[in-house]
Amino acid sequence: MLDKYRPAFTILVAAIPGSDQMFALTQPRPYSASTVVRFKDSPDTAESIKVMETPDGGTAYDIAFHPKFADNGFVYVG
Repeated sequence: MLDKYRPAFTILVAAIPGSDQMFALTQPRPYSASTVVRFKDSPDTAESIKVMETPDGGTAYDIAFHPKFADNGFVYVG
């Protein structure tokens, strides 16, 4: 399910349009592979779900939602 909490550098936190969920873009150390996690936007939230890791150890700095995200669900990580 979820990894135990381990400190990570947070690069970005973005609200997922039309939901009570958030994406966080994190790295375990500077200039390392990035991970996107999803969690509920609530002060009581203590868990997150790993959505993806960047391939080949790449570093990502931003998340963008397609203008028609509500229709197609496209999210861009780069």
